[in-house]
Amino acid sequence: MDYVFKRGRTEEAAEYALHIQCSWRIAKGNKIEDINEHTIVERVDSDEVGGLKIFLPQGYLLEVFPDTSEDDEYSEFSRLFKQKEDSSHFVVTGNGLKNE
Repeated sequence: MDYVFKRGRTEEAAEYALHIQCSWRIAKGNKIEDINEHTIVERVDSDEVGGLKIFLPQGYLLEVFPDTSEDDEYSEFSRLFKQKEDSSHFVVTGNGLKNE
């Protein structure tokens, strides 16, 4: 675990953060599920339109699927980054991938 400084105090945080700004779901088999704990990513698959499948332990699957045809510079579907300050961000947009 890493630590981040938020709102005037130090908090425990995962090494990476994923911000999702499109449709997503967590499923296990054929049911939508909730996960209320820190978990480890086992594998990630992506597709040509910005979607992600993030495979988690015990058969859980986080699916991220852009659901709009917006392709301008302001459309952002997801953003992956290290929680530490000043790290670069891997961003998926309607125009493709970019590194900020």
